[in-house]
Amino acid sequence: MKEIRDATGVSDVDEVVQRFLAQGETREHLLDLQRGSKEQLAQLREEAERLTKQFEGMKYSGEARNTGNQRMLGEFEGHLAETESKCYVARDSAVRATQVFVDLKTGIENLHEKLDRLKPVQFRAASNVQDKLT
Repeated sequence: MKEIRDATGVSDVDEVVQRFLAQGETREHLLDLQRGSKEQLAQLREEAERLTKQFEGMKYSGEARNTGNQRMLGEFEGHLAETESKCYVARDSAVRATQVFVDLKTGIENLHEKLDRLKPVQFRAASNVQDKLT
């Protein structure tokens, strides 16, 4: 009895009995909590496993690829718009260059016709451009 009193810190026998009875109830309560926690832990593990499988399924499914494809589609549409604007600029430049070429060709043909009518140059040793044109 002395060892029990030392372990529990209670000197009265009735208090020792009350503590042992209360500990039985506490033990039962703790065992109930333990069982409930184990059940809840098992349910949470099953849910985590189910969610992990669902995640893996979505990761490799068309939904995941669809998101990547939509992002790629957006990038390619941006590239397309940029390339089309460059195409329009190049087309305008080509039209202007063609017009300049046509004007230049017409001018050269006109000069050729006029120069063809001129007499041959007598002074080939002219030193400057103005003398040569004269």
